[in-house]
Amino acid sequence: MKRGLIIAGFAILIAGHANAAETLPSSPDNPVTFNFTGYPNPGPIQYYKGRMLVGSSYPDAKNGGFFDTVKFAIDLTDSLPPQLRKDTDLIKVIISDPPSDFRQKNDSYTNTTGVYTLGPDLFQPAPLILYRDVKWVVPVEVAYSLVASGVLARRHHTMMDLQRKMGEIGDSTKPEFQELSAQFKELAADVLKTDQAIVDRYRCKPLLAVFAAMKVWESDPTKRDAMARNLSSRKCL
Repeated sequence: MKRGLIIAGFAILIAGHANAAETLPSSPDNPVTFNFTGYPNPGPIQYYKGRMLVGSSYPDAKNGGFFDTVKFAIDLTDSLPPQLRKDTDLIKVIISDPPSDFRQKNDSYTNTTGVYTLGPDLFQPAPLILYRDVKWVVPVEVAYSLVASGVLARRHHTMMDLQRKMGEIGDSTKPEFQELSAQFKELAADVLKTDQAIVDRYRCKPLLAVFAAMKVWESDPTKRDAMARNLSSRKCL
């Protein structure tokens, strides 16, 4: 069963694709190790600035536009403030799953530009999946998806780090283990979207990150003002 939450055009999702396991190990030419179990079958792959860009395997896919648009979006993130850029850099895999008769699913998520998508192995860094046809998407939209997903990825990575530290302690009766366990449970409830109250507590963070990026990329003050009003209505400002 898939679970997820769409946040103003961005989302986090538990993947539900059924395909054969395929792991691409890292190498000097491939800086990323990634297991495709639970994700769309990979098409052509390119590497750019430390990221794996995965085209669609669908026979009718036009992957050239995907690669060009995503590379432009990655270039845009170079101009972000340091912390935003660090979070965005956590997204190491970007997968194309465009509209097609061959696509396995079509639902609310497939109308979203970019979706941070957890796979069956919750302790593998998750990819950003692009669902929209890139001919209708400008690079800055993908860049905003990278920014919002970077916030989600930071929380996911923190959850994985807490799990590792608890494993190192081992003894669940120790106070330090119990403290880490409490932090882990709250993070997991947000990352996995299992507790709506906790999800609501953190829902503003991706939106505020996008607003910060908009101040860098958007020259039209009316668009920035519209975003500010949206954030205010959501009680994020």
